[in-house]
Amino acid sequence: MSGGLTASIGTNCRYQVQVLTNDDADPVVLSDGAGGRFVPNNVTAEPVGPNYKVFTTWWPANTGDLVVTASQSGQVVSTEPIKVGPGIDLMGAGCIVLR
Repeated sequence: MSGGLTASIGTNCRYQVQVLTNDDADPVVLSDGAGGRFVPNNVTAEPVGPNYKVFTTWWPANTGDLVVTASQSGQVVSTEPIKVGPGIDLMGAGCIVLR
């Protein structure tokens, strides 16, 4: 295994996720389509200015080209393609993403 940064997101590490929505009536559900964990999931949005925002933490479980999707009331409100590499969690001090 060679060291080096190839992706800014790594497995086994945690990342803060924010989703903007214009509705707080129903919770927002997040997925990366590859078994990653979002805690909390099924999140109720908080008012931020004229919109609403969801805050959660994501732990990607698999490497590759993933798409994080946020849905509300069965409708997709946001998608974000993200490249994930193998990661080493530095116990909250950061993440090393390997090649």
